[in-house]
Amino acid sequence: MKTFATLTLLASLLFAAGCSTPVNTIDKTNPDATPTVVDSRVDIYDNNLAKRLKLVGVNEAQVGDLLQIQVTMQNIQVKPRSFAYQFQWIRQNGMVVTSPAPIWTPSHVEGGQTVAVSAVAPNPNVVDFRLSLREID
Repeated sequence: MKTFATLTLLASLLFAAGCSTPVNTIDKTNPDATPTVVDSRVDIYDNNLAKRLKLVGVNEAQVGDLLQIQVTMQNIQVKPRSFAYQFQWIRQNGMVVTSPAPIWTPSHVEGGQTVAVSAVAPNPNVVDFRLSLREID
């Protein structure tokens, strides 16, 4: 019984340690991918989130006649973070597309890890986007 308790405690400690371990990454020095980078602006209303997630880049592409956006962010801290994101799509006249209604999508990023979130516009009239982020406790 004592051995079972010890093994259970050890497994719990390893699991807890694994949940807070930062992530190291390896990629090519000279990548072959050539993304279409979009100039972007960040409006900060949550300073704590801004201290945790850093914008790496915004890419756009066409999927048939639909706009696709990919936003890459990095968790600049060691602690894992959970957040939710929401894309809003905008037509040429500046009006937000309301159907389908934007939804909050949960995501998670380990410490030091880079994560990309992406979405495809709901119709070919979309020419622009807005991405909103919020931290999940």
